[in-house]
Amino acid sequence: MSGNTQREMLGSRLGFLLLSAGCAIGLGNVWRFPYITGAYGGAIFVGIYLLCLFAVVPTMIMEFAVGRASRSNMGRALKVLPPEGTRWHIFSKIPLWGSYLLSMFYTTVTGWMLAYCWHSFSGNLSGLDTAGVASFFGSTLASPFEQVLGMTIVVGVGCLVCAMGVQKGVERVVKLMMLGLLFILMALVIRSLTLPGAEAGVSFYLSPDPSKLEKTGLFPVINAAMNQAFFTLSVGIGAMCIFGSYQGKDRSLTGEAMWIMGLDTFVALMAGLIIFPACFAFGVEPGSGPGLVFVTLPNIFNVMAGGQLWGTLFFIFMSFAALSTVIAVFENIMSFTMDQWGTPRKKACLVNGVLRNMIRGKNDVVWPKPQDDAVKYLSVMFSAPTALCQMLVSAYGEHDAMEILRYRPKDRSVTVRVNYLRCDDARLRSLFADDELEFDPGILPGMYKVHSAGDMTRMRAFQNGLFTIQGESSVLAARMVGAKPGQTVLDACAAPGGKTAVLSEMMGDTGRVYAWDTHAHRVELIRGTMNRLKLENVRPAVKDASVPREDMAMTLDAALVDVPCSGTGVMNEKPDVKYRVTEEGVQALCRTQKDILDAVAPMVKVGGTLVYSTCSILPQENEAQIRAFLERHPEYEIQPMGAELPEKLAAHENALGLQMFAHRDGTDGFYVCRMRRVKA
Repeated sequence: MSGNTQREMLGSRLGFLLLSAGCAIGLGNVWRFPYITGAYGGAIFVGIYLLCLFAVVPTMIMEFAVGRASRSNMGRALKVLPPEGTRWHIFSKIPLWGSYLLSMFYTTVTGWMLAYCWHSFSGNLSGLDTAGVASFFGSTLASPFEQVLGMTIVVGVGCLVCAMGVQKGVERVVKLMMLGLLFILMALVIRSLTLPGAEAGVSFYLSPDPSKLEKTGLFPVINAAMNQAFFTLSVGIGAMCIFGSYQGKDRSLTGEAMWIMGLDTFVALMAGLIIFPACFAFGVEPGSGPGLVFVTLPNIFNVMAGGQLWGTLFFIFMSFAALSTVIAVFENIMSFTMDQWGTPRKKACLVNGVLRNMIRGKNDVVWPKPQDDAVKYLSVMFSAPTALCQMLVSAYGEHDAMEILRYRPKDRSVTVRVNYLRCDDARLRSLFADDELEFDPGILPGMYKVHSAGDMTRMRAFQNGLFTIQGESSVLAARMVGAKPGQTVLDACAAPGGKTAVLSEMMGDTGRVYAWDTHAHRVELIRGTMNRLKLENVRPAVKDASVPREDMAMTLDAALVDVPCSGTGVMNEKPDVKYRVTEEGVQALCRTQKDILDAVAPMVKVGGTLVYSTCSILPQENEAQIRAFLERHPEYEIQPMGAELPEKLAAHENALGLQMFAHRDGTDGFYVCRMRRVKA
């Protein structure tokens, strides 16, 4: 920084606190902290997390102190503060690189947030069913225009605010954003807590649950808490140093750091009180990451009274959280340019803006070539993790892997199934015609694809149980069980109840269908589905299908085992799925699938049927799983399904079952294998 340039200072203590908190409060507070809190023991995790925060706070105090002592960013501070002869200066570029890397992520995702503010406000998301919302998000990610436009707006806003100066721009704008964020946050919390059934979500979120700690072990919980503490306080790359350089010496840095930590933790805890009560009130699995924000919550807003307003407020809240972080990161970058080279603020903003990134090296980008490294090529061209691309190439070859990743469903129709116990095809078609709905028959009997339907759950025919919304692959898996009236059948992993309903209806609402799930709130989803469809032979229960049950040995006429899986068969409609696929994760799922198969197999009578299904296209979860099962259980043999399959699918059945693909068959990517027990 040139010697005759006076350092800009913040105008108030409140500005310092809100600006520093704005840098810390971001997406992790909303789409990660609540989820890991619920998953790792509720209040027990919160206690461990608070201890980790206190352990990390000294790092924040150190960054503030370095900034205040040097009156500069971390990069320049590493040159002017260390004693002569030390080599701290060699690390001076790392904070700048870290800020650039963080801004690449944040500007992109903040662009999504701004886009969804508009989509929610304008009603573009209203009336879409679950698959429609997921497909809408997929289309957003697949649109280069929307991606570039959103990021350009965010970069423009960030540069403009920074160009206005510390007090008139950064402090003033972030202060307004943070106050607005806190106001909207409390409004959303109040609305969520007043929803019917919200107390179950609060209990899941914050009640101490030692069993979760025992299941995962202490180290993963501490690791998750410490990672979240570093991430949420934005320490480790010198980001907080710049705000310390704008702070006077009349305040205790320890006290200020504690205030910031408290505000950040308050927002994170309140975010959970928005998400979990709402999810439990509407019987939705919360999840985490982009899928939570852009798929799960919009689905909830679609069925919530006044959902368009609350959805818009939520995305404004998220945009404020993300933009405050973007502005703080941009201020770090601008300050580095000003302090290091004496560049005027406005010029620094221009140099670090979009123009330089567009001009610099645009023709020097080296794109991977498929003939050189097919996995890297697929990963870059289709924004897919390398691990997933490697699995697909190993399983299907380069060409088919590319077709799988390239496919995007163009048809946003809603697939529905007739409840033949309460309706028939002619009556349902007549009801659709009365509502002026366009529809086509599906590939399975009793299935229809309804186009431009809006929210079909509001139709009286749906509420009266005349039809249900369900994918054809899911229906096919259940129908292959061949359930008959009077039988005893198990749906081992039943929630939310669609396949259970198929089994019950095939049995004419006679006999008994056991419907199990490991989570109480998901079992309530099954009950809700059965009540709507007026089915009385279903017995929902909170049970773990992976636990052997000697008391049920050879008591079932048939069992459907639709196991937890990677979900790669539906990643074209739910793009966030592919970012959760890891080699270790798939191996863990395969172990769970094996345990469930081994536990359920002894329950089936001799001559009974066992159907295994997944919504995965990975062979290790499908054919390999069945091959290993048959080696362990010689009492079972494959029972071909060909005569009962639609002609277009029957041609693809092999000796180990049927693998469906979205790009080839126009269905979800399901795997179905039917087996028969031939001996005790």
